[in-house]
Amino acid sequence: MSNDSKELVINWHLTEKCNFKCNYCFSKYSDNKLSHEIHRNKEQYTHLLELVFNYFTAKYKRPLRLSLAGGEPLISSNIVDIADTAKRLGFRVSLITNGFNLTKKIATDFCGKLDMIGVSVDSESEDIDIAIGRCTNGKKTLNQNSLLLSLGILRNSGATIKLNTVVNKLNVHSTMSDLVSLIRPDKWKILQVLPINDTDVVVTDSEFSNFIERHDGFSSIITQENNELMTHSYIMIDPKGRFFQNGDACAGYSYSDGILAKNDVGACFSQLDFDMSKFSLRY
Repeated sequence: MSNDSKELVINWHLTEKCNFKCNYCFSKYSDNKLSHEIHRNKEQYTHLLELVFNYFTAKYKRPLRLSLAGGEPLISSNIVDIADTAKRLGFRVSLITNGFNLTKKIATDFCGKLDMIGVSVDSESEDIDIAIGRCTNGKKTLNQNSLLLSLGILRNSGATIKLNTVVNKLNVHSTMSDLVSLIRPDKWKILQVLPINDTDVVVTDSEFSNFIERHDGFSSIITQENNELMTHSYIMIDPKGRFFQNGDACAGYSYSDGILAKNDVGACFSQLDFDMSKFSLRY
């Protein structure tokens, strides 16, 4: 597929709220109030999606995919309608979730509305999950049997299944082969933890490479992203409807003006750096 025909992915992190507390979480946004998050208001999120779709379709003239992320997007009571609204506008739609709230009912509600679902899974071990913070306040972790059932429903509806794994200091020496074999994802994205606010969770490039090599039996479905590839290569919108971008380690995020406030996607997008060549390397 030529670069010009590849889909352009726009990541909307629609809420900061999450039921887990991962210690490397990057979804912390400046000046964010949960009550001001756009996903709560149908008129606002519909207008935001219309503006974004029209601008990027005209600018890049390629298919668009809206990736709904968080925090944890399944916390939003409007998440199914947001996916449906985006789909009707012309986006392909994907969802990134920790899977904890992905019940059989929710999976069924999403049938026909999702082109891809990505589940963030960092370990086969409950102990490692708890150490990472990939658990509720009551230390409940993802139920693998429930996840497999829900993913089966979505797979049967035509959705592509993807795993996302963040390699950090707590899971870097582990193996995930058994769980990956059970889930049977179409894609497995393995990311080197990106230190947005601190460096306590970092792994070396060599450690990251060793994790990849340990799972070389899945090389046909693995894509990997190190820290260099992740900077300035994502189009991201925060819960308040601002573009944001990562940069140097521990430097936090840079933000544009609010898209709805300016009613001008191009003016906001031009306020931040985006490297299309890096984006193309990721797909």
